[in-house]
Formats: sequence, C-alpha cells, structure tokens
Amino acid sequence: MTRRREAKVVSLAEIKQRKMIAQYIAFYGTTYENTRKATK
Repeated sequence: MTRRREAKVVSLAEIKQRKMIAQYIAFYGTTYENTRKATK
C-alpha cells in the first residue's frame, strides 16, 4: 500500500513538473517570437 501511494505521489509530481516545463517552454517560445517580430 505505501509503495503504491509513494508511486502515485511521484507520478503527480512528475506531471506537475512536466506541466510547468511545458508552460515555461510555451512562454519562452512566445516571447522569443515576439522579440523576433520586434527586431524585424
């Protein structure tokens, strides 16, 4: 039971981290596009 619970917590943390990374990439990507447009 405890092992299963721990695995669940780890997976939740991984999902949260992936979401944060995806958001960061999206934000960075949009800012990069905006700066490129601004320089043009």
